[in-house]
Amino acid sequence: MAFFQSGKEIRYALYSQKPPQGQSANTSDIAENFTSNAKQGFIHRIDVMGNIMTNPVTENRRHYEDLVVGEIIPLGTTKVTKAMITTFATEFDPFPFHLDEKAAKKSLLGGLASSGWQTAALSLRMLVDAFLSKIASAGGLGFDDLKWKTPVMKGDTIGGTVTITALRRTQSRPEWGIVTLTFDITNQKGQPVMSMVLNNLIEVRDPAAPVEGATE
Repeated sequence: MAFFQSGKEIRYALYSQKPPQGQSANTSDIAENFTSNAKQGFIHRIDVMGNIMTNPVTENRRHYEDLVVGEIIPLGTTKVTKAMITTFATEFDPFPFHLDEKAAKKSLLGGLASSGWQTAALSLRMLVDAFLSKIASAGGLGFDDLKWKTPVMKGDTIGGTVTITALRRTQSRPEWGIVTLTFDITNQKGQPVMSMVLNNLIEVRDPAAPVEGATE
């Protein structure tokens, strides 16, 4: 948040409002607005000319306006080793078929297999490297329709793609967009091992720009 004064006029900008464009308010109004909006995370910085300033961390990354429904993001691949499986399982998912090869051979899986949560975590890491670290992401909002389709066994290599399947903004929070990402993860044989739908929050470069189809 930044304030500057020109004569008796104090200009300001809030995420929840359009750029100031010469608007003014008295100091008590500003203080009230600042306190209310700061609590909700709406505060936006402005420069000395009253223009909205971009986030310095993400200003050179892709924003909501740069994304297109149907875009396919290749994830690359990751080889899942015995050490990776047992290390993860020891801490997070200590079932015998993730920890002990003899026990795993007698299980439904037929061998040492990765935890499904490890498969999801490895897939997310590949998405961060390939995509999320290159956009103005503000974090995940949750996932839907998670399915583990084929066990990931010791020595398997997993990879795949993520597709942008939806983009939306809301009237109430125009500074943020939501990108829906659909995972299609396979092993080295081309067998599907996991699918998932992730919703991620992303910055809008120009919150004042109208967007067709915006919801409340």
